[in-house]
This record gives sequence, structure tokens and C-alpha cells, in this order.
Amino acid sequence: MKRLALLFVCLICISAYSIAQNSTIAYNLLASTFSPINIEYNYIASNKISVYANVKYNPISFNNRKYIILSQGVKYWLWHQNAGFFYGFGGNYSKYNIELKRWRYQGYSVGMGCLAGYSKIINYKTNVEISAGLGIYYINNDQFLKGLCGDFERSNSKLCIAPYQLSISIVRIINIR
Repeated sequence: MKRLALLFVCLICISAYSIAQNSTIAYNLLASTFSPINIEYNYIASNKISVYANVKYNPISFNNRKYIILSQGVKYWLWHQNAGFFYGFGGNYSKYNIELKRWRYQGYSVGMGCLAGYSKIINYKTNVEISAGLGIYYINNDQFLKGLCGDFERSNSKLCIAPYQLSISIVRIINIR
């Protein structure tokens, strides 16, 4: 977790010191359903490549779901950065404490995946971006009976294939000088 958080901070710091490079900040409308705090930062590395870092955080227990998800990756733009189709890959880490049906799961997952999407230009500073992806995850958690102090049942550890990213985002283009 510490290494991933350090990588996340480094990506943002490196891009903050870039001169005359475009960057973007995005807000995922789909993730806002469950994550009150979700933001993605993109650094434009070249005309066709951007590097992104993403955080989704739910500090309050909404429907007994608390989690943090950190993601980072690379996008390759087929036409031009922040315009048209793109594909990419990346990795993520999540730590969670959620209730589903009669169980409470507390643990973490680490994964990587591929994504594809499209960015539509609305005006010179605003885009709408749609993306979806599929990834493979290693999940490690403890399973308890439902409730905050439920009885311990067992530990789970498995590999699974799941959606890597699903987003409809409002993107704001910023210039760092």
C-alpha cells in the first residue's frame, strides 16, 4: 500500500513540475454513485500518450461500504491526446470493508487490466469521456457474519476476472505553466 501510494504521489508531483504541458482532471459520474470522492489526473506525456492516476474513496459507511481504490496507468490516443478513441493498461490496489447479503468482507485486492474508450470534445477546455475495461485481480479478504463485530468465518484468497474500469467522466483540461 505504501509503495502504491508513493507511486501515486510521484506521478502527480512529476507532472506538476512539467512546463507548458496539458493535463486533465476528470470526475467519474458513474463512480460518484458509490464514491463521494473520485478524481482522475492525466498527464500528457506526448501527442499520443498520457499517464493517469486515479483515486476513489468512500470514507463514510454508505450501505456499509468503506473503501479506497488507487489506480494508475497509461493511455494511447489513436488521433490526438484527449480527443477520439484510446486504449490503455494499468494497475490498481483497493482496500475495503463491505457487507453483501449476510456476510461482511474485509481485505484488499491488487489487479491489472486493459481499457478502451472515447473522448468527445465539448469545448476547448471540457470533454466527456467514456471508457470500459477488463482486468485480472488477486483478492485477499476475511469473511465475517454481517455486522460490525460479526463472528469470523474464514479467510478467502483467489484470482478473478472482473471489470477494470467503467466510467462516464467529465474532463477538464488545464495548463500547467
